[in-house]
Amino acid sequence: MPDFTIWFTDGTLIQLEVKNVRSGKGPLRAETQKTRASRSDPMSRYYRVDQFDIVAACLFNATGRWDYLFARSADLLRLSQDSGYLATMQPIDSTKGHPWYHSLTDAHGSA
Repeated sequence: MPDFTIWFTDGTLIQLEVKNVRSGKGPLRAETQKTRASRSDPMSRYYRVDQFDIVAACLFNATGRWDYLFARSADLLRLSQDSGYLATMQPIDSTKGHPWYHSLTDAHGSA
């Protein structure tokens, strides 16, 4: 289950997953995989593209501030082995064609 289910005032509903950006130096990136996989299904460690609508990347590890950026899961990089799953690392760089938004409503409205 995604972390949050959000209903907008227009009646639409979205599923939101929250992830932290990686700490340390270098470009911002969010890790979009689960901590563990089941023994019987190694692919269960990865998120399916349709498992949630939007990911919120918490910037605290990189900035020390509780700020978030938002992206639609449909716009994120896919796993090379199976395009139905999200890639493990998602660059947070809108100039590379993977839009990240400063507000949840902007990310939701981009659909």
